[in-house]
Amino acid sequence: MDDLTGTLFEVLLNVYDVTSNPGDPKNTIVRINNVTRDLGLGGVFHGAIQLATSKVEFAYGYCESGSGVYAVHARQNPMYQYRETICLGRTPKSMAEVKEIIQNMKATWPGSNYDLLTCNCCHFCEQLAAQLEVQPVPGWLNRFALGAAATVSMTQETVKTMQDIKQELTRLSGESISFLKTSWQKAITVASQQQQLSTKSLRQQHLQQQQQRLETQHDTAAVQTHHSTAEQAQASQWQLPAEQQAAGADVSPQNSFYSTSSSFGSSSRASEPLAAAAAAA
Repeated sequence: MDDLTGTLFEVLLNVYDVTSNPGDPKNTIVRINNVTRDLGLGGVFHGAIQLATSKVEFAYGYCESGSGVYAVHARQNPMYQYRETICLGRTPKSMAEVKEIIQNMKATWPGSNYDLLTCNCCHFCEQLAAQLEVQPVPGWLNRFALGAAATVSMTQETVKTMQDIKQELTRLSGESISFLKTSWQKAITVASQQQQLSTKSLRQQHLQQQQQRLETQHDTAAVQTHHSTAEQAQASQWQLPAEQQAAGADVSPQNSFYSTSSSFGSSSRASEPLAAAAAAA
């Protein structure tokens, strides 16, 4: 490249069909690209950037070590089948600036980072065109990779979402089990407390019944004692002195009464002669 100060360089995008059989017009990928390219659906393409004043183009590909940016003769990459060239406009950058941009990209685009869907030659062309400040490459150039990457991303997001759902269900299940365990423990505690209260109440009732039973027995014993005392007092009223009991006297109430009456009758008869004598005088 010659350093032509004040010259605006035209930037070109060279497009290739990615195929294992370059030069075969009946190749399946080429035929598919013919349809999808015209429909704007994208396809399996390779891209490279060329300055119109240069006979080389810059592209990006995989390699185990070193930079993945390389230069080949324009429109003559032997690994692909050339399709077309698209003008991206003129860059305001000088040749020195263009060289510096290319050198920087060689350092930041290692071949080991190449990925068919997320870091391929079309991504390289998009970034180089942006740094050269020309029109962006057409959307269909990398649409297939973007769509595939989006599909993979969506699949990965779906997997992640399912994992998140699984974790959430696991968490909710754990919380539910914990809640059930807590509720069950509370129910057991309440039942135990109720049982303890019931047992305590039964014990109190039993103690009260025992107390009532003891009080009833005490009252019965008091009544029996009272009756016994009354009988003893009544019996003592008719009891003779000890010397009379020793003589064998009849201490029954009837005998005592008749005995008294007899004494009383005898006294009356003894007084009768005295009364007659007094009357004769």
